[in-house]
Amino acid sequence: MLGANEGSSINKGFLFILAFLILSPLSLIQSMKNISYISLTAMFSIGLALIYIVCTDIQEINNPTFDKNLIWMNIEGIPYFFGIAMFMFEGNAVATEIHHQMEDAPNKFTSALGLALTITATMILLIGSLSYSAYG
Repeated sequence: MLGANEGSSINKGFLFILAFLILSPLSLIQSMKNISYISLTAMFSIGLALIYIVCTDIQEINNPTFDKNLIWMNIEGIPYFFGIAMFMFEGNAVATEIHHQMEDAPNKFTSALGLALTITATMILLIGSLSYSAYG
């Protein structure tokens, strides 16, 4: 679990407040042009996180630790699930704004959306399968 190390000196409450202070002003930005640099930074960060996940999965597959304490039901992870689920639906609100601002939207939007969903589904399946192979 993230932040579960006994020697961790970073408090979760501090991280929550820091994230709140950074993200609250960003939620007031209304123009897509102004938010594009922030979105690019977020996409770069997500890419780095996915690379880290793939590398740790490959390392776990090659050198398994076998010290897994399997718990039948862990309700502590439910807030993480809802956070991830809300993040996945974030694109629904942005898609209409992108469609509105696209030139030649009827011809290009459907193919661009189909390509984006295909890439996303492929990445989810590949990384999910790799992580399941690594951690069960």
